[in-house]
Amino acid sequence: MVDRGQATRSHREDPNARARGAVTHRLMEHLGHGRPLPEPVSLAAALINEGVPETEAKPLASEILKEIQLCLQEDFFSWLLKQEHPQAYSEWSLEDRPTADKIRTGTVDRVVFDGSNWWVVDYKTSRPLDDESVDSFLARESYLYRPQLHAYGEMVANYFKADLRSVRTVLYFTALQRKVQVDS
Repeated sequence: MVDRGQATRSHREDPNARARGAVTHRLMEHLGHGRPLPEPVSLAAALINEGVPETEAKPLASEILKEIQLCLQEDFFSWLLKQEHPQAYSEWSLEDRPTADKIRTGTVDRVVFDGSNWWVVDYKTSRPLDDESVDSFLARESYLYRPQLHAYGEMVANYFKADLRSVRTVLYFTALQRKVQVDS
């Protein structure tokens, strides 16, 4: 199994961070299939199902929707979700066998083939800590998730029998509306 990484300090400090991440990922999958943004009441219900208290669900749902609306205005993210790609997958489960005694499994948030390159994208809903610069946060997160992204890149290359050099691995931070390409 591919290590999904450890809970970051910000996730441990925010009791709703896990629910935010789960619901945001489902929302991204929904958008990846060409569906429209849901109403806030639907997101609030999903958050409640994830354990968010009712009093906190509606404001958090509005916050998530606003964040995703900002992402949709960002060039890379809007391109990523276009339906015209030759191949595109959302929440795509993969499995491979890199060695005779090892099986890897993982679920890639978004894979897009643009005709030349494979884009392997992992969405992140984490945020910099109050006392942390954006650059430090991005460096920390890139370091933390580099092994996971490398494994995903290899798995996609193996599945499609593609040259690994044509695979671009990216973290996309929804709170910052920013992509960070992570090299192996």
